[in-house]
Amino acid sequence: MKNRNFLVMLFMAIFTVIGVTSCNDDDEEGRKVTDYKEYTLTVASVKLPGVLTSSGSNVLTDVYAVKNEQSTDWEAQGSIGKFEYEEGYEYQIRISETSYLDYSMGDPAW
Repeated sequence: MKNRNFLVMLFMAIFTVIGVTSCNDDDEEGRKVTDYKEYTLTVASVKLPGVLTSSGSNVLTDVYAVKNEQSTDWEAQGSIGKFEYEEGYEYQIRISETSYLDYSMGDPAW
């Protein structure tokens, strides 16, 4: 009788371990970081008129003129998170850009 109870408990333990580990598949769930970059932007001392596209419509507004550390050309930037801008000062700010692969988004379009 003790042998039988031991075997039942052993099989239950094995099936429990298999069940728990099969549900824990970290490669297929949540977001996975695919790229991370840090670089310095130069923000011009004045904002310039520019066009921003939001939800399919174009909006005329003042935008930041920014230049990446590897570039010589100025580009328009609509907003910069957690940045307090005061006109008349040129800024050099260090920013980061993170790209994610989000498995919860479902199947890719292709």
